[in-house]
Amino acid sequence: MFPNVTKINLMIERQSPMSSLDFLTSIINVSKLVEVKLESYCFNQDNQNLLVKIISILKQAYSLSSLIVQSRYGKYRLYPFLNRLCSKIPRQTKCLQIPINQLNQIEIIFKRCQNLSVVRFEITRSKFSQQVIDWFNQNTMNSTFRRHNGCDIVWIGKKINHIKDSHKRIKLDENQFDS
Repeated sequence: MFPNVTKINLMIERQSPMSSLDFLTSIINVSKLVEVKLESYCFNQDNQNLLVKIISILKQAYSLSSLIVQSRYGKYRLYPFLNRLCSKIPRQTKCLQIPINQLNQIEIIFKRCQNLSVVRFEITRSKFSQQVIDWFNQNTMNSTFRRHNGCDIVWIGKKINHIKDSHKRIKLDENQFDS
């Protein structure tokens, strides 16, 4: 019905049935999605499972560049599911907005989404916000930060590879390069 849709905003209600997801995938071509916003006023057990299922389906959105996961009220209700959610974020995502409450969630996202250039983390505690900035300073070069309306916005610079130096010598055979 709507095969050329590239942007979609899904409001996940308290009792959104899984069948609504089947209907959605029958009327749009998921592979053409570029921007997706998933929001709810309050996540509960049922719609959190639906949220994870939607994000899993977004792996088929090969052109997806922007993903927003937003809880209008009660972000803390999403916290128990954030590790699971972060581990499902489509790898091709370049711009991401999501609430976080632990540093390991940044690592999960960072390892999954190699092309990520901008993140907007919804953070409720200023002390944790500073820890996020410190994490990016330790793991990236030239990242830029801005705190705005309860969100840390990070323009990601170059990733630093923490390669452990091995001080072993390599023995070369002098005939190795003769052919």
